Amino acid sequence: MLSREQLEKLASEQDKQTYAEGEQIIYQGEPGTSMFIITVGEVTVSVKAPEKERLQLRRLQVGGYFGEMSLMTGEPRSATVTAIVETRVFEVTQTSFREILEQQPSLLGKLGETIHTRLIEREEVFEGTKSQRLIETPSDILTSTKDFFGL
Repeated sequence: MLSREQLEKLASEQDKQTYAEGEQIIYQGEPGTSMFIITVGEVTVSVKAPEKERLQLRRLQVGGYFGEMSLMTGEPRSATVTAIVETRVFEVTQTSFREILEQQPSLLGKLGETIHTRLIEREEVFEGTKSQRLIETPSDILTSTKDFFGL
């Protein structure tokens, strides 16, 4: 997603945070305007569907990222992310991300595809609950993101 140089620049500018095993990093439904990149550890991403138990969508390890949907769209967090082991992340804010997008506009397309894939995975967990976002294509998401960032 990002070059090593971009990651190092982001890491030097952003706060690094450490979470204990079992600690929740973000909560489904809460507002969010940032994303996180894992530098040490592992997390689980889960969702709570209406009238169902919490279900795990995926596990992410070092180099993985989460929170990009809220960062790019301004929508509430779509999942809960919990540290499986002690985990260190750095948070990418809107301001920092905007600078990267201005330098590397092609990144929007890659993230749009990731978001689209993750939305499909999430909807599959809800078994038949269809949302408007599911029918959007990566290019629709790209347009929404450009509008959100004023690009």
